[in-house]
Parts: sequence; C-alpha cells; structure tokens
Amino acid sequence: FVAEEEGEVIGFANFSPVRLQNEAELGAIYLLPDQQGKGIGSALLQKGIKALNGIRKLYIHVEAANEKGKRFYEAKGFAELEQFEEDFEGHMMQTVRMVLYV
Repeated sequence: FVAEEEGEVIGFANFSPVRLQNEAELGAIYLLPDQQGKGIGSALLQKGIKALNGIRKLYIHVEAANEKGKRFYEAKGFAELEQFEEDFEGHMMQTVRMVLYV
C-alpha cells in the first residue's frame, strides 16, 4: 500500500498474508520523516488489515533500538512476544517480535 501527496510517494506499508493460520506479517510501514505523526501510518495499517479480511493475528519484527517504531506499534495495540538476535543482511540485529490480535 502506498501513501501519496500531490502525486509524490510519502510512505508505504507491505503485508504478507499467511492464510492457513489466519495470520499475516507486516513487513514494515515507512514514512518520510516530515510525514510522521499525521495519521498516515495508522491509515496504512488499517487499510492493510481491512484488505487481509479474516486475519486474527498480525505480526511485525521491529529493531529493538527503534523506540519510536515500538511506541507506534504499541499504541496501535501490538504486544511484544519475544526479543532475539537475527542476521539482517550480514549485520546482527536485536529484534522484537510483536503481535496484534485483530
């Protein structure tokens, strides 16, 4: 899903459905810094949930040091499930797995 303003892309969100378990993965929501805090990320999240009709759980992985991102997802109802270290393109990264019960 893409957010645009005056024909310019200002953000996007990508989702990956896993239909067998009525679950989906939110890859990320990215917005230009000057577009954050305007409700655009929330709108992209809701649009994705609506399009994934019937999901019961939505998961996201957030970098543990990304406090702003974690606060955003917590404010939307996501809860932390676990923390772990993963290899992200050759770099070890502390990651938080979160879930939203839809």
